[in-house]
Amino acid sequence: MNFDMTIDLSFWQWFFNLPIFEAAKVIFALGAWTLLFFVFFKAAVELWVEYREKKYTSKWQWVLLAVDVPALFIQSPKAVEQIFAHLSGALTSPNIFEKFWKGKKQKFFSFEIVSIEGYIQFLVRTEVEYRDLVEASIYAQYTEAEITEVEDYIENIPDKYPNEEYDIMGLEFKLSGNDAYPIRTYENFEQKISKDSVFSDPMASTLENFSRVGPGENLWMEMIVEPVTTKWKEKGIALVKEIMGQKVAAKPSIISSILEIPVSLMKELLASLASPSEPGKEERKERVELTPGTKGTVEAVETKISKIGFKSKIRILYASHTNIYQPNRCVNGFVGSMN
Repeated sequence: MNFDMTIDLSFWQWFFNLPIFEAAKVIFALGAWTLLFFVFFKAAVELWVEYREKKYTSKWQWVLLAVDVPALFIQSPKAVEQIFAHLSGALTSPNIFEKFWKGKKQKFFSFEIVSIEGYIQFLVRTEVEYRDLVEASIYAQYTEAEITEVEDYIENIPDKYPNEEYDIMGLEFKLSGNDAYPIRTYENFEQKISKDSVFSDPMASTLENFSRVGPGENLWMEMIVEPVTTKWKEKGIALVKEIMGQKVAAKPSIISSILEIPVSLMKELLASLASPSEPGKEERKERVELTPGTKGTVEAVETKISKIGFKSKIRILYASHTNIYQPNRCVNGFVGSMN
């Protein structure tokens, strides 16, 4: 039996002879418009969600709480970690209706240290819904703490700049590398002074900069934390696999997933037709030898992903009267302490 096959290339001959602009119109008519549609549709959805979120967040009512702990009250830095763990209970997962119609989004907390003319105060800014949660998490670790609602200190300086009386500068910090890598924690600041005495004060170098602020000056720091799901741990797991020399599967796009279907079917067909492997024969796996430094990195990343995580941001602001404006006296030291 004979089969005849004819390949017609007339369309492609006609297409490649077209001017560039005409060829572009043909491509667009054949289906490129669908990609453009999805781009505009995605942008429209994001703008709509942002609009609804602004209406939702405009109804939030914030409260500023001052936290004072007696100087003689001794507690481990571990207590602060437990406070954050307690606040992770504020995590919410809005459904489709709440997200796209109500604009509901995750509420966050702001932990602040301010020095107003040298007076240092620890503050927590929270939405009123979670005020009880914040107070309970603090009292659980610092039973003798005093928590009082105070007026917002940002009213102490002008809100429009340039200003004839005030100068201002601000910095926002971010990680210079992959955020799967951990930062130093309080445990890394422990120093053994003697056999029975261990010094651990990770805040010492930071608070020293706040004490440098004098009359007419303000130095404010805020650390914004937002509860998140455990999805952030995927970066850490992928990093560990990469360091260990294991293959990390890239997330496929929708188009590549569709194209992968016939390829995977063909692979399965070929595998079924291939001869079975010999019994008792196993694949050899190469053993990766890690240097002490690399091993320490892997352990540190694994320690990080074992903890509760937050989406966070740290920034500082310095403001003072124009005639005494000297941000380098405290800002440079703060940057050093962060490093």
